Amino acid sequence: MPTSVNRGPLFAGVSLQFNFPNAESVKRQLAVIEDYLEDTLPLAETAKAALQVDMARRFDTETDPDGRKWADLVRPAFDQIAILQLTGDMRSAALDEASWTATPVGVYFDTSNLDTEAPYWKYQDIGSSHIPRGPRTFIGAGEQEANRIERMGDEWLARGIMLGGVFREEARAPAGTFMKIR
Repeated sequence: MPTSVNRGPLFAGVSLQFNFPNAESVKRQLAVIEDYLEDTLPLAETAKAALQVDMARRFDTETDPDGRKWADLVRPAFDQIAILQLTGDMRSAALDEASWTATPVGVYFDTSNLDTEAPYWKYQDIGSSHIPRGPRTFIGAGEQEANRIERMGDEWLARGIMLGGVFREEARAPAGTFMKIR
């Protein structure tokens, strides 16, 4: 039951009554918010999926995380699929679920899968004197994707806060409720 506070006459014959949620209700709502905000894994899983899609986009558009076009190959192989896709091993290893880990504190990309499946990846991504037109960076989120993930985090936080409910105060007069304060 809400707690009521009566304020005496403000003007001749008019008084206000304010209704606040009771302490137990507020406590329950805050517990719901706390449970939601402590479980960050769903947010990390969502960010991981977005980063995996972004990584696939690197190979589809042949661009680095900031959208710059990859340098052309000096001599593509006869059956070259695309830049950095001679056999498709590097793309497959980069997108493989085993390369990605979502944890309560963030998303991690493990390059050991690349080391096994496409050991030449580092010469392309980081650069080397043996790669005359490199590097062709594909690991990492660009500014646009990082901003999108930050917005996802903001939305997640807002959902958690709203999940606990809206704390309302109502001002009542003899004529009825005339104001709701959120």
